[in-house]
Amino acid sequence: MPPDAYEAHQLDDLASDSDSDLEAAPAHYPPRGDSDHESDDEPLAWKQQRQPRKRRRLHWRTAVVAAVGGLAVGALVVHLAARPPKRLPVFLEDLKQEGVTSDAPVRIHYRSDDGQNRRDPILPPDCPIPVTFTTDERSADIVVLNTDRYMHLEDGELQRLRRERPWQYFSMWGVESAPNRRSLEDHFNALRDGRQNETAQYEMTYRLNSTVPATYAYDMFDFNNPPLPYDEKRQDRIVAAMITNCSPRNARTLVLDELLSLLPGQLDSFGACRKNADIAGTLKELGIFDAVGQHTRWNEKITLINRYKFTIAFENSNDLDYATEKLWQSFERGTVPLVYGPPEAARRFFPAPNAAIDLADYLPPQYLELSTSYTSAPTNLTVEAKQGVARLAKRLQHLASPEGREEYEAMLAWKKDGAWSKDPENPLNKVVRASKSQYTQDCRLAGVLRGQGWAKNTWTAP
Repeated sequence: MPPDAYEAHQLDDLASDSDSDLEAAPAHYPPRGDSDHESDDEPLAWKQQRQPRKRRRLHWRTAVVAAVGGLAVGALVVHLAARPPKRLPVFLEDLKQEGVTSDAPVRIHYRSDDGQNRRDPILPPDCPIPVTFTTDERSADIVVLNTDRYMHLEDGELQRLRRERPWQYFSMWGVESAPNRRSLEDHFNALRDGRQNETAQYEMTYRLNSTVPATYAYDMFDFNNPPLPYDEKRQDRIVAAMITNCSPRNARTLVLDELLSLLPGQLDSFGACRKNADIAGTLKELGIFDAVGQHTRWNEKITLINRYKFTIAFENSNDLDYATEKLWQSFERGTVPLVYGPPEAARRFFPAPNAAIDLADYLPPQYLELSTSYTSAPTNLTVEAKQGVARLAKRLQHLASPEGREEYEAMLAWKKDGAWSKDPENPLNKVVRASKSQYTQDCRLAGVLRGQGWAKNTWTAP
């Protein structure tokens, strides 16, 4: 896909210089519904129908009787509305036994986010099960906690709510890494330790085994997109980096600094962290400024990185399956990613064993340990770590040279033969199938609640 084809996406970078290192997450944040309002173009006949009419004067006894009756009816309505709804069972056989039809709406509430709660319902055919959003948490079938907004369950709150609202389920929702979001970290730790009863039943996160995977492998990515021919890539520069956050929970910045010293004039850093190059100026220098389309940070980045043989895809923390758009953009645009952060990256993500370079092959074990909210980033690289990064730099220089061209082009061969997309056990294929769906995440979450097969996560562990 040529760069200007991305103009239709018009994707903005949501990160700026935040501490979250998020660049863009269009798949994770559904659009907010418009607020109700009266149109200025409302037909005159309709306006006239709503004009107040003159009423004949009623006897005072009639007014008293009407008032008393109205209060009684109102009290009854309030009482019925306050009654907790019937608990919706999880499996289809339970639905049939309890007389709940499969097309009964599933009510979802996003805690402390009424912008989400005021959205329009999702109805068939957009979702096989009607989904409605409610501002009333008590009446919801599923309560979603946005961990990126630091939503969490207080100690003892979950057990209390399960007693008070036995029909209700909870779901964690987050795209920032767990080491940077304590509530998501607590959830994952509870699942790891076998304490499922102490946390939410569902999650929509970057973890590939989530109830509903919310990965950064967005639907718009076309991983069969052919790479730019070798001769059209930069020969005077080897690596591109676009890192915003200079305060990660791993050794990302330390490794970047070491590579900058080992590859002087060969590593262009366009992000706010260790910036030494300008995106607009480089686009103009390469004669591809107009090919960007609308100049969003996303469009500029994807237009630029396929001109580099390698792109840095270092994450802000070491956490299972935490791979942001940096990795997927690189795979799609035909630049070989340098991966640091998610463990077992090759077995869980790579379309071919040689499709990327994993820093796990170059760094000592202490730099690969999982990050947590309680740990800090290393403050220096050991002699062994520096030696590993030096080996990496030499390998990059070799692959970027005429002598290494054949080996480099073999790293992109997966994009040409398409075998990855035909193999159901291929790691990238499994990620794509689990991530892509004709239904929204909310629809899939509702389907999981109802035990629908189409909503089930298809990913399987390697």
